[in-house]
Order: sequence, then structure tokens, then C-alpha cells
Amino acid sequence: MTTNLGIIGAGVVVSAPWTPASVAGLTGWWDASNTGTITDTGGYVTQLNDLSGNANHLYQTGTYGPITGTRTQNGLNVLDFFATTRAALYSGAFVQSQPCTIFVVTQTDTLTVDSFGRSCIIGWSGVTGYNGCGITQAGAAGQIQLYAGVAFYTYHYLPVNTATQLTAVFGNGSSDVYRNGIIGTTLPPGTEGWGNGSRLMLGNAVDENVGGKFSINAAFNGWIGEVLVYDGALSSGDRATIEAYLKAKWGTP
Repeated sequence: MTTNLGIIGAGVVVSAPWTPASVAGLTGWWDASNTGTITDTGGYVTQLNDLSGNANHLYQTGTYGPITGTRTQNGLNVLDFFATTRAALYSGAFVQSQPCTIFVVTQTDTLTVDSFGRSCIIGWSGVTGYNGCGITQAGAAGQIQLYAGVAFYTYHYLPVNTATQLTAVFGNGSSDVYRNGIIGTTLPPGTEGWGNGSRLMLGNAVDENVGGKFSINAAFNGWIGEVLVYDGALSSGDRATIEAYLKAKWGTP
């Protein structure tokens, strides 16, 4: 894919490689295959830099980050998350309201879920009882669930040990989820986003406020390769373009 930057001289077209930033509205882009964006201590990730240009870097202050450098998908580095250590990365600075569109390339290692009955791929840490958008694996069958104030299940399932590309379009109460480019269900999972005390998290969803909406602790056990967040509900054309980019890059179905 290329982006035309204009014409220089006698009919010479100058183009630049297409990237996710070529689509308007990119607010967060975290890519484990770009190892130059990763800071780690003994393999445990302490920071994952945001490539969107918005400096929404994800971090972990303890030895509870995911592990880098041990697993790959399609020859590319991925981050390995362990539910046993509650590995997660988070950002207190990231703000994103609905509507928004989230893309993630991931794989679950098990259908065993955490104490809340779910295993959260992308979620939130609600320090004031305010939740955020979430994509989770729920129940022993691995059913994919969207959450943004209300839990709603889709007809899609997350297969074990299979690289999968998920897209969630959160649309202020009417939301869609796609698995490998195929739509599942239109759902009403709520209208919440990140901000107002809700921190974006990769690999978990945690309610840190006593008296908050729910008692949540839903650590993920598997890997995450790339995450993209866009402001607004992307058009079907832009969504398909990004999904094609992720499929070609990560070798998902």
C-alpha cells in the first residue's frame, strides 16, 4: 500500500508506504513487532511506546509486565501475558470516548478464565469506579464479549492457540464485533470509554475502587501482537483496509 504525496518534476510521483496512521483518527498504536518501542527489564516489559504520535505510551511499574522476546507470530515478536502474574500494561493519560474503533491481533492459550469469569484482552483500570471499553474472552467456550458499561456476548468465539484478528466498533450504544473480518453481532454494550479516572489496560480489567461498579479482575493468558484505536466508527472501507494490513502482516485467517 502506498500514499501519494504529490508530483515532483516531470511526472515523477512520490509515494510513501501506507501505515495505520494513513487512516484519519488514529489515537493509539502499539506494535510488539517494533521492538525498538519496547523497554524491558529481564524480558518483562516496563514500557510500550505509542506509534500514533500522541505519546500514549503504556507502562508497568513492577515486574508484572508481559514478556517480550520469547514468542513470535508470522516471524514477528509478540508480548506474552500470564494470568498467573496478572501481567498488564496501562496508561493513565489515554482518553478516548465513543464512538471508537479498536483492532487487536491476539491469541489465547487457554479457555480457562479468571475470577470474574472472563479473560480481558483490552480493558480498563477504573480508579474512580468509571469503566472503559473492553474486549474479553468469556466463559469456558471462549465466547467473545464486548463491555462498555454493560456486558454483552457475541456469536463469535476465540479459538485456542490460533492467531486471531478482532475488530470492535463501539458506537454509543450500538456496537459491532468482527473476527477475522467477519461480523458477529450488533450489540448494546454501553457507552463508556477511557478517561475520567479510567485507565486503558492491555491484558486485564481491574476495578481498583472499593464501591465501584463491579469487583473485576480478569487477567489474560495469551499473546498480543498489535493494537490500534481510532476515534469514531470507521467506514467499512477503512476498516477492511486495516484488517487486510493486519492479516498480511500477522498471518491471521
